[in-house]
Amino acid sequence: MINRSHYLDAVIEIKFGDITWVSSPKLSTSDNSGLPPATLLEDAVVITASNPMGESLTGVVNKSANKRLEVVLTDVGYSTLPCIGRDTTGLHFEESFWAPFSAEAELQELIDLSQMFNQDAIFIYSDSHRILHENMNGSRTLQQIFWTTL
Repeated sequence: MINRSHYLDAVIEIKFGDITWVSSPKLSTSDNSGLPPATLLEDAVVITASNPMGESLTGVVNKSANKRLEVVLTDVGYSTLPCIGRDTTGLHFEESFWAPFSAEAELQELIDLSQMFNQDAIFIYSDSHRILHENMNGSRTLQQIFWTTL
């Protein structure tokens, strides 16, 4: 069973050029720094191979797993951006990938990849919302998200 509140409070950081963009459901509209680049407004998932099934693994093991995931994503044709999924304190974080998709079949393929890498969940970004997709039961939780810069 996943810790749903841990996921729902998660922050995503993506370095784009010289600017680090932050996506969070906890920011208020007054925190917004404007719209991020168009690439970050496309439908996308945030996917990782770190800490499968919630098991805390070493940095070396997580890096190796993420490298394998990156190779698979590239081999099947996804253009990704590295990103970090973290808690609000920054103490727990997982290196991840921002992977845009344009069709429902691609989304399903990305969900399948997250399951192949034994992940509890995956974030889906679409239309200024973030959806937590739980792999075990397929449930989805919709959140409005906001963007700001660091």
